[in-house]
Amino acid sequence: MKKLLIAGCLALFGQAILTAQDSETLSLEQAINYAMENNFSIRNAQVNIADAEEQIVERRSFGLPRLDGSVNYNYFVQLPASLIPAQAFDPHAPEGEFTEVAFGTRNDLQLGLSLTTLVFDGSYFVGLRAAKAYRQYVDRELIAKRQEVTNAVRDAYLPALIIQQTRNTLVRNLGTIDKLLTETKALYREGFVEQLDVDRLELSKANLETSINNLDREAQLVYNVLKFQMGYPLDREVVASD
Repeated sequence: MKKLLIAGCLALFGQAILTAQDSETLSLEQAINYAMENNFSIRNAQVNIADAEEQIVERRSFGLPRLDGSVNYNYFVQLPASLIPAQAFDPHAPEGEFTEVAFGTRNDLQLGLSLTTLVFDGSYFVGLRAAKAYRQYVDRELIAKRQEVTNAVRDAYLPALIIQQTRNTLVRNLGTIDKLLTETKALYREGFVEQLDVDRLELSKANLETSINNLDREAQLVYNVLKFQMGYPLDREVVASD
């Protein structure tokens, strides 16, 4: 029995450690900085910038002088032959007689070298300017996305902070009422107060508990919105601290 109790305590302790590790307290500035590194829109804009840089490099490389070389080797097992009138070699040969003559060499080696460039091609400069213009566009897009995400995180952080502070206040009030209810019940047993006083305090306690439960449900939704704007994992807990 003792071993089971110890194992249960260790399991609860380990779970508590994991919960603490999964929870993170962030100020508004920390939340914005986290979003600058992890928000999907910003990361996508950064990928576009990298792609624009590659396009500029690629367009510029098109205009660089390019030197191409080629080597072609042929070996003829049998040289091609042509028929030539025999009188071309022997004036006394009969008319109409032809002699077979082979031309060329068995080994044929050809070397080629060519140089091309687009520095005089207008389309090259147009394409390069277009790539640079696109690079400027994605730069401005990244700036706009950062400002947009900053505003979105601020808008999502404030409700989370308000709910967190409101819940803390209600929890403190609940502790006060619970203590007062205990004292009032003691006074009721001694006959110093009426049952109505106890009922009122119990009703106030129940209302506070309901309000706290409602806030917990609202907080889950609000914090999920904040996590989404930050690019924060939804399965991890985050707490607003400002």
